[in-house]
Amino acid sequence: GAPTLEFAPVESAAVGDWDSLKTTLAASPTFKRMEAEAELRATGAGPAHTDNKLRLFGKSEGDVRVTLYRDHAGWCPYCQKVG
Repeated sequence: GAPTLEFAPVESAAVGDWDSLKTTLAASPTFKRMEAEAELRATGAGPAHTDNKLRLFGKSEGDVRVTLYRDHAGWCPYCQKVG
């Protein structure tokens, strides 16, 4: 017959709870970098990202002469048509 698989039981203490997972995640370098980038995006700075609502390219909002709008869903019908 088919071999049977046996698994060792996992203790709940080894898995942890949501709070300990959040603490571990918040301490990671990746999370810290993502948080810093999100703060930059909120001010109009930082790298290009689909979550950007404002891009100032190192200038102030008073320097803006042209406002470009884009679909924040990250797609447009024209791109789908030609893609």
